[in-house]
Amino acid sequence: FALLFRLHGSAVFKSLTPSLFSSALFAILYNVTDLEEDEEAIFDHPYALGALVAAFTFMLSFRANFSYNRYWEAFTVVHQMHSKWLDVGMDIASFHLQSTKYDGKRPPA
Repeated sequence: FALLFRLHGSAVFKSLTPSLFSSALFAILYNVTDLEEDEEAIFDHPYALGALVAAFTFMLSFRANFSYNRYWEAFTVVHQMHSKWLDVGMDIASFHLQSTKYDGKRPPA
């Protein structure tokens, strides 16, 4: 729980302000308006629900695209790191066999 409730880099503190704002806004609107009389009027028109579904779908597709791009960027960086370590290993092996100590083990050139 220490990582969850720390100030720097925690998801809880990043989401706390918008969630408290939306909860307070809902509480105010719930107490001010009478939703029991307007419940049928709210859900009677499909455009409101359609707009919410479209916005949510748009947001979800962008989030999925960003995560997909982050995955492939990480995969590319890991592949480059593996390539660089292989280059280092090949350089070490090639300079290692240049010593006169390995004349008997060196492959013929």
